[in-house]
Parts: sequence; C-alpha cells; structure tokens
Amino acid sequence: MAEDFWAPVFERLLEDYAFLELVAVDSSENDLISWVKPNRALFARCARFIKKNRVLDKPALAREMLAYSRNDRALRQIILFTWVEKNPQTMKFPTLATDVESESKLLSGAFGSPAKVRILAQIDPRPAARPIYERVLSIISENVAIEDVKPAATEDSAGDEAARNNLAARIAELEKLLESFKVENRQLKKQVEQQRNELTAQSRRIEDFVGRLKKAEYTNQSLENESAGLRSRLAYAEEQLKKASVAVEIQPAVDDSEKLAAFEAEIEALRRAVDNREATIRRLDAEKGELTAKQAIESDKDRQIEGLRRRLTDLESMSQVGPRLAGQLISTHKEPCGQRSWLFMSISGRAIFVEGSLVSRTSLVCEEFAILQLNRENRPVAIESLEADARREICGCVEVCGSDLYLVADSQRYQVMVEIPETSIGLPVRAVWLPEFAERRAGIYRVEVLAQHDRPALVQKTADIRQLRAFFRVSRLNLARLGELLRQQGVEYEISADGQMTFLADYHEVLAPLRMHVKIYRSCKNAACQELAGGEALVREAAAGQTCDFCGCQLPSEAVSVAKTFSGQRVMIFGGDYVGSEYERVLSRYNLSVEWFSGFRSLGELKNGLGRPDLVVVIVRQISHTLLRELVAAVNRDSLPVLYSSRRGISGVLADLTDHFDSRQKNI
Repeated sequence: MAEDFWAPVFERLLEDYAFLELVAVDSSENDLISWVKPNRALFARCARFIKKNRVLDKPALAREMLAYSRNDRALRQIILFTWVEKNPQTMKFPTLATDVESESKLLSGAFGSPAKVRILAQIDPRPAARPIYERVLSIISENVAIEDVKPAATEDSAGDEAARNNLAARIAELEKLLESFKVENRQLKKQVEQQRNELTAQSRRIEDFVGRLKKAEYTNQSLENESAGLRSRLAYAEEQLKKASVAVEIQPAVDDSEKLAAFEAEIEALRRAVDNREATIRRLDAEKGELTAKQAIESDKDRQIEGLRRRLTDLESMSQVGPRLAGQLISTHKEPCGQRSWLFMSISGRAIFVEGSLVSRTSLVCEEFAILQLNRENRPVAIESLEADARREICGCVEVCGSDLYLVADSQRYQVMVEIPETSIGLPVRAVWLPEFAERRAGIYRVEVLAQHDRPALVQKTADIRQLRAFFRVSRLNLARLGELLRQQGVEYEISADGQMTFLADYHEVLAPLRMHVKIYRSCKNAACQELAGGEALVREAAAGQTCDFCGCQLPSEAVSVAKTFSGQRVMIFGGDYVGSEYERVLSRYNLSVEWFSGFRSLGELKNGLGRPDLVVVIVRQISHTLLRELVAAVNRDSLPVLYSSRRGISGVLADLTDHFDSRQKNI
C-alpha cells in the first residue's frame, strides 16, 4: 500500500527538474562523485567541477548533472531515491499528524535543515500540511535563511572567482605551450624543407657524378683495350727489330740505318702512348674514389633527414599525448584478419589490447614489464620496456630434462618458460632471459632459432613413445588409451609393432590441437594412484600446490599458504581448457560457489547474460582474445566486479581470490 501511495508522487517529482536540483545540491559530495564517475559520458561533462575527489563548484555540478539527466531517467531516480533513503528522519514527518506539536518540531529543526524542509514541502502530498510548510518556511526565511545564505553566497562567489582564476591561468599556460609547439613545428618544417631541397640538389649532383663515373669507367676500359693493343704492337716491333739485327749479322752489310731509326721512333712513340694511358687510368681511379666518398657523405645526409622527419613525427604525436600506464605483456594472439595483437595488463588490473605492429618495433617479450603510452583517446601509441637493464640475450642450445626444457649456455642452465617447437631442441638458438620479478619466475621467455644454411625442412610423420612423452610433456603415456582418444577426435594414424605412431602429416601439427581437448591427469607418488594412472592416456607428476586427480590430495606448496574459508560468494571463472571441473571441485572446499566457462568458446551460451555474480575471474593466460573482448564489453555493460588473474593453476587463482575479498572486506 505504501508503494501505491508514493508511486504517483515520485513519478511527478522525477519530472520536476527544479526540485531535483534542490535535491542534488543537498546531497553529499561523495554521493555526487559516486554518481558521476561510473558514467563516462557524464564524467566527461562534469570533470571540470571535480578535483582529487573534491567538488569545486557544487551548484554548477548539480546543474550539469540535471542537464544530462533529462535524457537519463535512471540517473534522476538515483538522485531522488538516494536522498529519500539517506534522510529517514526527514521522511518521518509525512507520517505524523498535522498539528501544532508537529509544526513546532519541524520549525525547531528536528526533521532537518531549512534546505531539507524546502525539499520535504514538495514531497509531502497532504493538502492539510501545506499551511504548516508555508508558515515554517516563512519564519525560516525571515530568521535563518538570511544568516545562512549570505555567507554561503560569499563563499560560493569566492570559490567561483578562484576557479575562474585557476581556469584562466591554466588556459594561458596551455596556449603558451601550444604556441611553442607551433613555433617548433614551423621551424622543423622549415628545416625539413631545406634538407629536402638540399637532398634534391645532392641527388642531381650524385646523378651527374654517377654519369661521369660510368663515362670514366667506359673510357678507362677503352684505354686499357688500346693499351693492350699498343703493347702487342710494341712486342711485335721489338721482335721484328731482333730479327732484323740477326739478319744484318748474317747477310752482307746493307745500309738499313734509316729503317732502324724509323722503328726506334715508332717504339718510343708507343711507349709514350702507353705511359699517357696509364696516367689517365690512375687519374680516373682517383676521381672514382672521390665520387664514391661524396656518395657516402650524401647517404649520411639522407639518414640525418630521415632522423629529423622521425623527430617531427614524435613531436606531433607528443602534442596529443595522454596517460602512461605501467604493466606487463601477458599474452599474444593472431586475429582472424592475420594481424597479431597483445594483451597488456596494467598494475591496477586494467586490460588493454595493443597492436602487434607497436610491439614489433621494440624487443619486448611476453611476461616483460613495460610502460604503455596512451593518447587522449586512450589508444596505445608507444610502449617502452622497464627491464631493458635487467634482461639478457643468451645464445645456446635447448635440452629436455624430464618434462621441462632448459637452455644450456656456458655450462649454465636456464629454464625455458614458454612453449617451443620440438624441432628447435638441439639447435643453436638466441634466447631472452628475464629475472624474477613479482609473481614471474626467472627464466627464458623468447627462443629464436639461429639461421641454418642449406638445412632442409624436416617433416616427421613418425614418433615413438619417447618423442610423444616429450611433446605432451608427461611422465607416463598409454599408447592404447591415446589411440582411442585419437579415434574420437577423427585423427588417422598407424601404429607399428615397436610402438611407433605414423600420421598423415608432421606429428607436431597433427597433435598440437589435441592439447586443448584432451585432459592430462596429475598423479602423486602414492602406489595406488600410480596404478590408477597406468590406465589413463596422459599422466603428469603433480607439482607443489597441485591436486592429485586420483586421490584428491593437494601437495604442499611453499608459494601459497592459503587456508581461508569464504562466505559462499558466487564466482564465475573464464579461462582454461580441461581443468574447469577442478576449479569447481577444489574451490568448493573453501565455501565458494564456482561456475567455470571455457576460455576458447563464445558468450553465445550465456543468452541471458552473466547474472549478478560476486566476482568475475578472467585467467588471462588461458583465454582467447576474441572471448576476452566480448567479456570486457559484457562486464562494463553490467558494471560487474572483475579480477584479471595472471596466475596459472588452482593455487594461484585461490591466492588471487583471497587477496581480492580480503582487500574488499578492509575497504568496507
């Protein structure tokens, strides 16, 4: 009945914007800020009235909110009903009788300040209460309002004047910065134009030099050919001279002095011609060296011009710079269009997708901490490593040790923390090592195979049980059970008597998709569990902090000492592949209601939305980027609490849940 009584009253008041402005002005600053900040569009309009969680101009903020709420009924309801809920003493007056005693209590301030009485006068729908409100407001206006309003007006005007002065100073400062940017931009453009003109002139000179160089080479070649001809003629003349001298000695003396003198003159002329040709060749070689040196100088100038252009581009982008975020590159994903994107997780838990082209300009690797530069539209424009001094590049070879991989270099071993093709094992590689930091373990986070000349691509269609164990990184493998799983997945294969499996293509490509669909069991060292593990296809030894799939016992862990019991919170976990039942089974022991969803499907299964869980957990290392984008949009739309967990396994997720709910309990 109370709802039927107040419903038309509240419906009328929701359309009275003058009344709503009184309510907004009477509300606390914390309430105003809590209404504005979650709404991005409203916060963009009201940000100039808020600084460091303080309201600079409360009446102006209220007017801006009311202007925005004309198209947002939900905001008007929040403003009205929040005031009603937070002023229960004031709202008791409409339940009292309209007599002299009630009027005296109202005038004495028992039901709130004069501002609250003015609001109550418009809420109370009783006709009999109208004369009481008129008399009380009249007395308040004569006695109290003048004393309260004047100081408030003076303070508001002083605050307005200070805000206007600060705003004017800020505008002047920004105008100076903009003018300096424009001046520097014009200077750089002039420098680039001068360099471009000089480059054009230098290009013409280079073309001229190249033409002259080619002409000199052609002349040099022709002179060499001519010199060779002259040398042959000289040799022939000397040979004829020797024959003539021999003939003179044998035959009777004949006067050939004139003929001999002619030959000697011709020989001398040929020698001078050869010397001239050789001098010309040396001169052309010197000119060729000078032209080559000038061409190198012009190439240096080209590089300088390119550097100026890049600096101009950087200055233009800096004029539109936005915030900078510190965080970590979590994972990478190849989009359907062929482009690669990265998931960047800030220290505050904000997930941002970064284009692969932006990361490829740097030497960043997965798990590395970096600074992400955003523009004014909160889009990534640059990224820079925070661990440039700590990371190391190491050359060595990758070896298998049990179910783990290690890089061996200079008699030292470094654990490989990323998956690599089996074909890379045993080959010389270049790797990037990152130190231990926060929750990241020290190890190798990028492996690149060094160039192998004249090495044909190897296609391995056959694999024995040792190679299969190394591929799946398991300690035990049952070929018969694995064959059943392969037949269920439609994989064709042949098995030989010695236990080797042969596939239609390279077994790495055939078995890679199977990792997402086949469960790998974990077993402790108990004899009973080892016996049960022999009947499963793939079994891996349970590590510290993990749970045995056969006896259900959890191995002790030094990293996580969590024994907290929760209070029945409903948690939705997105991510992982075959361990979803483990999340639900193990976390239920800690009084948590867990719902798990695969990280490699779409949200189409949740046709009715996510509901109202106490927390949405996203395991960012075990989820596709397509699903992550859908999930981020759904969480923002429904304003749900979300926790982005960068840990793997149940113990890591449990530790993150403990930290989250403990911090929220402290804030409460």
